[in-house]
Amino acid sequence: MRCPECQNPDTKVTATRVQDEDRVVRRRRRCSRCGYRFSTLENCCIADLVVLKRDGSRETFEPQKILSALKKTFKKDARSDEGIRQLHQQIVQIIQGQEKRSLTSRMIGDIVLEQLRQIDPMAYIRFASVYKNFQTPNDFASAVQAISEES
Repeated sequence: MRCPECQNPDTKVTATRVQDEDRVVRRRRRCSRCGYRFSTLENCCIADLVVLKRDGSRETFEPQKILSALKKTFKKDARSDEGIRQLHQQIVQIIQGQEKRSLTSRMIGDIVLEQLRQIDPMAYIRFASVYKNFQTPNDFASAVQAISEES
């Protein structure tokens, strides 16, 4: 790891600890040349997971997009940031567990919807209204009725 201060490639790890239920490794480092101290975070990522978009385009899977959508979904909710991060990690694990090199954006959206349906019906409705592009009050009513029948 290069020192961000002097670009020296020789840095030493001074401390290591795990975070987020052993999914992230945080390392404190010190540059052997200038003594600058900095931290690095190591995350596991899926190198080749591709998302097939509705318009036919392909892009690399970006878990941050799901986190952003969840934050918007829970914007007016009392759910803590930690709760949102845990839900995000759970969703990303499910996506990574699909054992496929490519997923459609619809498959990813359905996974998010299913997790939201299980934990918070109102969040499910808010996310579904955007994801399924509700156009009329009847679209909302149908979704509310469907989730009410499951309860």
